Amino acid sequence: MSGSTPIVTRTLRLRIKDKHAKVLNTLARETNFVWNFCNELSLRHTQRTGKFMSGYDLQKYTAGACKEGLILNSATVQMIGHELATRRK
Repeated sequence: MSGSTPIVTRTLRLRIKDKHAKVLNTLARETNFVWNFCNELSLRHTQRTGKFMSGYDLQKYTAGACKEGLILNSATVQMIGHELATRRK
């Protein structure tokens, strides 16, 4: 493939200012909370049934979490469950 063009990757350098640190720490805490909840739920399900939960199954248990006071977007909560299911396999 001598005629193909090389792939160029760009890196975005971003400086996070101190005024955003409080919000980012809050989001990180909530992300960890959802991850730990999904992890514990998946562990209990695995102990009872011997099977891992899929990301779709975790969505059922995390539905409505944003209505209960989480700042995270519902799509973010769902993706955390999918990522856990992917990493767990």
